[in-house]
Amino acid sequence: MSKDELRKARQAVSKEVYGPLRTQITTEKTIMRDLIVAEARDTIRPSEKTADRVEQTLEKAERELVATGRLEKDVLAPTSWPAIDVAELNDKLTALSQKMPGKGRAALAFMPEEVKREARDIADWVLSRPSLAKVRHQWEQSVDDLTSLYSSQPKRLQEAREKAYEDLRDRVAQSVIQRAGDMDRTAKLGQLHVRQNVKSVFQSAFQAIQGEHLKAQAQAEVAKRRAVQQRAAEQRRDNERGW
Repeated sequence: MSKDELRKARQAVSKEVYGPLRTQITTEKTIMRDLIVAEARDTIRPSEKTADRVEQTLEKAERELVATGRLEKDVLAPTSWPAIDVAELNDKLTALSQKMPGKGRAALAFMPEEVKREARDIADWVLSRPSLAKVRHQWEQSVDDLTSLYSSQPKRLQEAREKAYEDLRDRVAQSVIQRAGDMDRTAKLGQLHVRQNVKSVFQSAFQAIQGEHLKAQAQAEVAKRRAVQQRAAEQRRDNERGW
């Protein structure tokens, strides 16, 4: 075998053996770079647009890590929801729709306190459904895993889980408000709403839980990578000092 043929053979073997690892490392480096840039911008010039960039960076991290097999969507969305839950949610939304302001933007933040409170109660009920138990457990575990990278104190872990739950609940409550607003407008037009549309609240809840689960996993992966890089940098400095 000639030198050129030997070189090409070595390249082919290296590509096959180390190709997947190179892709994984490159992906993680890109995620780290994008997140650090976004966080730096947020420190220098905080704004809603910057917060959006951080959110987009994490979403990109989720997609890239799923693509490289570092994250997995273990739980698939249910193809159907229990009829008894759909009927009860329909009743709850109908009652809430009668309390909607009837004008302005259908956003949780702009609702009267009574409407906010009821929307959050409905969101709590939705999130407690057995059909969402598996994906919720998966999300809770990812929140705990992420928090444990920064603190091992039980109080901190509980506070982090509570804060994460409040954020998740409000995302679902927003879906509740939007559906109740739709029902209110439909009633004022003298039309009947389709109960089937109520299922979209359950679907939104599932997507919100899974989205937060993947985000926490992505944040944990980024944090781990950053810690490794920091330890490597510290080791290099120690070596340079002759310690």
